[in-house]
Amino acid sequence: PTRPAYPHEVVRTRLREEGTKYRSFFQTLSLIVQEEGYGSLYRGLTTHLVRQIPNTAIMMATYELVVYLLNG
Repeated sequence: PTRPAYPHEVVRTRLREEGTKYRSFFQTLSLIVQEEGYGSLYRGLTTHLVRQIPNTAIMMATYELVVYLLNG
């Protein structure tokens, strides 16, 4: 689920950080692909997953423990 959604994160980050160059979602998406290629939409995905996977595992384990403790 992260891989298809990651270009959205890249565009959103660019819109937030770059003041004048990027004006809208689709304009930014198009400009990134034209200037840097499709691969740039997934740059940083590995780092994101390395950070996200342990976080998700800890959250799921904590949730399971809380449910177990509350149910007795």
